[in-house]
Amino acid sequence: MATVADPLDDLIRRVKLRDLRLLLRVVEAGNMARAAKTLAVSRPVISRTISDLERTLGVRLFDRSPQKLDPTVFGRALLRRSAGVFDELRQGMREIEYLANPDAGELRIGASEYMAAGLIPAVIDRLSRQHPGLRFSLELSDPFDRLRERKVEFVIARLLSPDVDADMDAEVLFHEQVFIAAGPRSKWVGRRKIRPAELMDEPWMLAPPEIVEGSPVVEAFRALGLPVPQATVLGLSLHCATGCSQPAVS
Repeated sequence: MATVADPLDDLIRRVKLRDLRLLLRVVEAGNMARAAKTLAVSRPVISRTISDLERTLGVRLFDRSPQKLDPTVFGRALLRRSAGVFDELRQGMREIEYLANPDAGELRIGASEYMAAGLIPAVIDRLSRQHPGLRFSLELSDPFDRLRERKVEFVIARLLSPDVDADMDAEVLFHEQVFIAAGPRSKWVGRRKIRPAELMDEPWMLAPPEIVEGSPVVEAFRALGLPVPQATVLGLSLHCATGCSQPAVS
């Protein structure tokens, strides 16, 4: 049986990992001079490497100016995939490290502030006792963006909608109850029975994901025949929620 060669195989063989690494460093540095200093090579080496890559691929990767190198659409595509290549290599090294020593390695976790205040510390505490050599990195800022950028291995957060983006997989770990909470100085504290309708005109604190269509909060108020309360404070800060006296969903 004849084997049909993929024309891309020749290109792949001619593109070296060190050239892609150099490309990433050039973009991070912003120009050749700073990149040369970072990589401890001469500026002509960088210029020649970029030119050789452009010649190999048959496209222009950068728009050059004396002050800056701007990636073209081709350059951005190559850089995006190159970042994925190096991330996969790092993940491979971490996996080898873990297989060689299951008590070592690094786990990068993306999380919402709510999960970081409750579930995740308990999980880290248990894993640290079982595997003292493990290191943990916690990312709270835009965790789902960090997942797409391969900056974290997974995200633990509230799933406020049954739908997830096509490029992600979601698994339900547990179902939590939703409560309305108020601070200790609130006039509602001490009341044994409160109808949600009585709270509609109170100053509320809500999180932006809680007021989108399909969220449990929206569905709960809808089931009661009530609109979602108007939020006086709209934000995701757990510290702010626990410090406010007005009703808050938790």
